[in-house]
Amino acid sequence: ELPVAGVQHGAVARADGDRAHLRNRMRQPDEVERERPQRQGAAIEIMDRHIAGEFELAAQHARRAYEHRSQTGERERLTIEHAYYKRVTGELGKAVLTLTTWRQLYPRDFDPLLQASSIHSQTGEYQLAADEAREAMRLNAPAAQVSAALGRAILGLNQFEETAALNKKSPPSVSQRSLQYALDFMRGDDAAMEGDVAPYKGTLGEPYIRVWSALGLAARGRYRVAREQFRITQEAALRYGLREVAATSVALEAIGEAVVGHSAVARQRALVSVKGFFGRNSSALAATALALAGASDEAHQLEARLGEAYPADTLVNELFRPCIRALIANQHGRTKEGLELLKRAAPYEMGWTSYYLPSYI
Repeated sequence: ELPVAGVQHGAVARADGDRAHLRNRMRQPDEVERERPQRQGAAIEIMDRHIAGEFELAAQHARRAYEHRSQTGERERLTIEHAYYKRVTGELGKAVLTLTTWRQLYPRDFDPLLQASSIHSQTGEYQLAADEAREAMRLNAPAAQVSAALGRAILGLNQFEETAALNKKSPPSVSQRSLQYALDFMRGDDAAMEGDVAPYKGTLGEPYIRVWSALGLAARGRYRVAREQFRITQEAALRYGLREVAATSVALEAIGEAVVGHSAVARQRALVSVKGFFGRNSSALAATALALAGASDEAHQLEARLGEAYPADTLVNELFRPCIRALIANQHGRTKEGLELLKRAAPYEMGWTSYYLPSYI
């Protein structure tokens, strides 16, 4: 999932202020623990890492918090357990069960509804996601968070006019602007698309929104311009220490190159992504690009590495790995095997973070 939902209007501060703020947030777990009590420091930093888009670092903090969950109150324990299942093991089913318990015990809390909405958008269950976001709105959840969750869900339901209307009354955020970019892209409104990106130039939000510009250009076949936009995206992410965000954008670039037969470029960009950062999302996309580019051996090695690193992760094992294996099988003339593998991924093919890979493949 290229993370945008958590970067709200505060991210539009200019670059120097952003860098100072981010340096304070982008700390290693041991640094956090020296400054705060063990359980509290780790628990608080989980969301900080999520907001910054560094999910694997969020997983480190979630793991540390999970080790000390017995020292917490019940509500905080549920928060930690949800973060552990979603970010560390990747077991989305267990994460949803934890959220269900949380909602039953604390029916006036909006947090479990927003978290459940996020997961159901990931798995393509957009009506559930929309219902949960609306219930969170009824419980007075922060407007920016509700708008991000609801906008993502109703866009997934192809409710384009409703998404546009929601965007008009939503607080300014990268998430809101990203959804608007998708609508402007579908309308072919070049001026509006440029206007969506411009306010975030030189800010922490830039890599999150500029990557959509790069993807849009690639989708139109303008690969030379798209490559430049991807380069700027990667530089912007690395400027703020967002290595995982940079790796994800490069992996997405590699997939686009592979799709149109630029195999050498695709392979090179995929390997750059993995060298820069190994993560369940970014590296799964890089492995997909390698498979699309015909680099079967390298794709297989990376797919196996993902399986070893994330043996219980729902999306890694039920979505990405079957897609990668299916591509490899097809390249070796085993079409029937490839189709059988894709059946395993089919339930997730419309999810927000699936990039519609099963249906495309």
